[in-house]
Amino acid sequence: MLSFIFRRSVAGTILALACLTGGSSAAPAQTSPESGAAAADAKKDRPAVSGAGDGRAVGGAPAGGTRGERPTFVIVESVTLGEQVETTPVYGRVVARQAGVVAARVRGAVAEIRADVGARVSRGDVLVELVSDILENERALKEAEVAEFRAKIRTAEAQLALTEQEMKRIEQLRNSAAFSAARYEDKRRDVERFRSTVAESTARLKQAEAERNMADINLTNARILAPYDGVITQRHTERGAYLNIGERVVTMTNDRWLEIEAEVPSTRLSGLVPGTRISVDPETSAGFDVIVRAIVPEENQLARTRTVRFSPSEGSRPETLAANQSVILRVPTGAPRTVLTAPKDALLQRRGSPVMFVFGDGKVQQRTVELGEAFGNRFEIVSGLNEGDQVVTRGNERLRPGQEVQIRGTGRRGGGGIRPDGEPRSRKDPTAGDGGGSSEAASGPAARPAGGGE
Repeated sequence: MLSFIFRRSVAGTILALACLTGGSSAAPAQTSPESGAAAADAKKDRPAVSGAGDGRAVGGAPAGGTRGERPTFVIVESVTLGEQVETTPVYGRVVARQAGVVAARVRGAVAEIRADVGARVSRGDVLVELVSDILENERALKEAEVAEFRAKIRTAEAQLALTEQEMKRIEQLRNSAAFSAARYEDKRRDVERFRSTVAESTARLKQAEAERNMADINLTNARILAPYDGVITQRHTERGAYLNIGERVVTMTNDRWLEIEAEVPSTRLSGLVPGTRISVDPETSAGFDVIVRAIVPEENQLARTRTVRFSPSEGSRPETLAANQSVILRVPTGAPRTVLTAPKDALLQRRGSPVMFVFGDGKVQQRTVELGEAFGNRFEIVSGLNEGDQVVTRGNERLRPGQEVQIRGTGRRGGGGIRPDGEPRSRKDPTAGDGGGSSEAASGPAARPAGGGE
């Protein structure tokens, strides 16, 4: 009995040690010689699983496209040699060249509002109409005064002509006994009086015509018109409200005539002269180019900056650009130079070294590269690549040297192109990556690479 208990305790100890050392949790089964031989044969026929570094998958087959496996699709982009310039990011904002409040030019009650917030209007379109009954009657009154003074002028001129004729007849009798000096003087005074009446009536006529013209202007201003093409952004009145001269009616912005305004550090102005072309990266649309229009000759003493205005290049302004939108400008910091560049999306980190995969003859090879400066969405390549090399920019995170791949497309700036799985890649695709890169995100060899690593 004691021996049986001893054997059971020894067996339990052995089982516990086996579990602690990674062995099977079940008790060791008794195997026959026949079963042991079968297990050995099965182990001999079983394919070995290689390590992660030998470039082979289960069964010893290459991972790039054996029978029954999906091929690896990648997107490539060329290494180019061209003129580049070092830039620094500067935040700016979009401003409208034409924007402001449209005010009332005449007093009156609002009869009708024809343009609401968000409406696009053209120059001369009616925005608001005022009640114009009083203005129309004032204009008719001034027109009557004009007619009255014109009649007075005609009467005075006729009397003047008649009096001058009578005075000439009396003057012809000056050398005869019938000549009357008193009568002659009376006619001469009448001529002077009628001439004064004509002059006075003429002056009053001009005054009446000016008042009539003012009434015409007021009647015209009762219809408040758009002063330029644009969009209504705010409405400040309602139907039935009474407007005084100068009161706000609507606020509108010409969204077709926009510029970029930025506060550029004074130390960065050496690369900016009127006519210089630089790139802009909006947050909600593709990048575009702008041209330096003017540098305001007034410096902010606290920030050591100057205001610079940039005009979009002809046909390059995106339709989604809006006033007060924030953008990033790539302000040049030096003179242009010819350098070899590769896209940032091709960069990976392998064992602490920057590498890129180069495509050729259906396979990819790993190249260790030395980086220089960053130029927008590209890195300067000091060594490791040659002009014209096709580097993988999508699908490169899990590639191995010598792996067979298939080209699905070429990379496009700004997140366009095609995904590695063959589907079109949109800007919102989370697998697309940055696609563009930026000089503030990476600059120089010490910058964080855009690709993945081990």
